[in-house]
Amino acid sequence: MEFERPSNRKKKIVGKPVKVDDPRNYTIRKMSELIQEGRFNLDKNQFKALSFIISFIKLTDDINTVYSFDCRKFLNSLGYRPDCNLSEARNIVQSLARQRWWMRDKSTGNWKLAGWIDLAETDSDTRIMHLTFHKTVARYIFDLDNKLPNQYITRYKYGSISQMQKEYSPRLYELLKSYSNNSEWTFEYNTDSEKDLRVILAKTEENEKTHKRVVIIPKNWGKYSLFKRDVLEPAKEEINKYSDLHIDYEPLRVDLSGVTHRGTAAIKFYISQSKVNQNEEARFVEEPTIVDEPEQLSFADAFPELNHKQMDEFAKAKEEALNNSKYPCTLDILYGSVTEAQVVALVDMLKEKLTPNRISENNMDAWACDVIGHYWRKINATPDKTKSTPFFRLMSDLNYDNDQIINRKSMWENQ
Repeated sequence: MEFERPSNRKKKIVGKPVKVDDPRNYTIRKMSELIQEGRFNLDKNQFKALSFIISFIKLTDDINTVYSFDCRKFLNSLGYRPDCNLSEARNIVQSLARQRWWMRDKSTGNWKLAGWIDLAETDSDTRIMHLTFHKTVARYIFDLDNKLPNQYITRYKYGSISQMQKEYSPRLYELLKSYSNNSEWTFEYNTDSEKDLRVILAKTEENEKTHKRVVIIPKNWGKYSLFKRDVLEPAKEEINKYSDLHIDYEPLRVDLSGVTHRGTAAIKFYISQSKVNQNEEARFVEEPTIVDEPEQLSFADAFPELNHKQMDEFAKAKEEALNNSKYPCTLDILYGSVTEAQVVALVDMLKEKLTPNRISENNMDAWACDVIGHYWRKINATPDKTKSTPFFRLMSDLNYDNDQIINRKSMWENQ
C-alpha cells in the first residue's frame, strides 16, 4: 500500500504498523522550546494521544516519515474500553489535525500559527492508521541530535502521563519536566504576562475578525484558592503518583521583577526525581540510540530581561531583617506584609492570652510562628475576605481564635 502525498514530497511505502506491547516504555522527545513557548488547545486525551504518536519518532526520521499503528492498541493506551468503536481513533486524529496552536519565535518575539498532523489515512475497517506530521512542527520533534547550542531537549516516558486523568496534569508535568534540571522553578501568577502560569495553561484561540491570538483564561483562576483547588492540587497528586517527578509548590507575594504584591503574584515549584517511581522507570528498556542531551535551561538564562538585581536586593533585605528581628521565625512567614513592630505586637497579644509559664521565652518565637502561621495560611487562601490589611485581619483572627489554636497542646510547651 502506498500513502498518497503531495507531488513535491518523496513517496514512501507504508510498512508494518508499530508494535505496541507496552506503550509506557516509549520515549517522547521534544525541543524544550516547544513545551515552554507553545500555547496549545489540547485537552488531556488529545495531549496523551499526540504524545503516544510522537513517541514513534526515531532519531533517523524526518518530516517525510509515515507513521502507522494499530488503532485498537492506540485506543487501549488512552484508556478506552476494549470493545469501543474503532472510529474513535479517526475522531481523535481528526481533532489533532484540526488543531492550530501558537508558537512564539524567541529570536523575533513574533507569534506563529502551527499545526500537528498533516496527512492521515486508515484502511477500510479503521484497523491501521497512517499519518505524517505537519511541517510547522518538524523542527521541534525531528533531528534532535543535531541541535545548535542553547537549544534544549526534553525527554520522558509515555508511562509518566498515560494514567493521568485530571485535565491539566499531563501538560503541567511536561512543563515542569522541561525545567527539571533545576531543583526550583518560578512562574508568575495573575499578572497576565507570558510568564503567568494561567496564561501558559489556558487555551489560546485565534480571533476570527482580527486573526490575533486570544488567551481564554477561566474566571475562577483569578482566585489563587480556586486555581490551587482546580489545577495545582489535582495535578500535583497525579504527577507525584504516576510520573518520574516529585513536585511541591508554594505561593509567593513577589513577582519575577521583584515587586511585592498584596496577593499571590508567583508560584514556586520544587522539582526532584521521584524515589517511589524510580524502580518502575528502571524496568523499562531504553532504545539503543539516545540523544546526548545538554543541560536544561537555567532560571537566570530563561529570564535575562528580569530585574535579578532587584530580586537579590529583596532577598538581602529580608535576610538582614530576620537577623535583626526579635521574632525571626514569625517575621519569615510574614515578611513583605507586616513590619517588625507589627510582628512584635502580634506576639505580645498572644502572650496576653497564655497562661503563665506555659511557653518559655526561648520557645516563644517558634510557638507564635505555628499559631500565626495557621491563620496566615487561611488569610492567603481567602484574600477576598481581607477588607482592611493583612495585619489587622491577623489581629482579629488571633483575638477571636475561632480554631482554638492558642490553647491547643504544643511541642513548645514547658515540660
